[in-house]
Amino acid sequence: PDGVYMFNLFNPPSPLWRELGDTKTLQGLDAVYTTGARGLSGIEGRGFGLPGGERFLNRLAFCPERPLKLVAGRPATVDLRVGQPVAAEASRGSEFAVTLRLRVQGLPDAEELSVKLNAHPLSPPIRQDALLEYPVQPAIVAKGMNRFELRLAPGSSATATVEDLLLWVRYG
Repeated sequence: PDGVYMFNLFNPPSPLWRELGDTKTLQGLDAVYTTGARGLSGIEGRGFGLPGGERFLNRLAFCPERPLKLVAGRPATVDLRVGQPVAAEASRGSEFAVTLRLRVQGLPDAEELSVKLNAHPLSPPIRQDALLEYPVQPAIVAKGMNRFELRLAPGSSATATVEDLLLWVRYG
């Protein structure tokens, strides 16, 4: 289920080729985990790909072309697999920051959206247009599956949709 994807990298001497394939080499390098890095058009066919291929993703896939619709008062859960032991690295004193970035359309007030990660409420975000950035305590990020809960405030009239969810781990 985990993997590294390389597209259009035609430079054999690139250091990236020496970093791939060994988890020890990848430890300590910045990482981003996402729900839909490529969108769904390449998965579902449209002249190429595998018709009905989305069923093999084993996860909720949303992206700008098919966003996740939020309903006031009803939680939307998103599972995201993380391949590195973030909490363990933090307990050993590694220097890094973890950030959740959501792209949400139709949300007039960021305070109308509450976000939890593995049942832990996240601090209010920094907002820049449709982008919401939440600082994340490394101790709450598990290696393996992590559950995000997104909830519009009950009674909200917002017609919010989530186009992207990215969890960034940045070292240094």
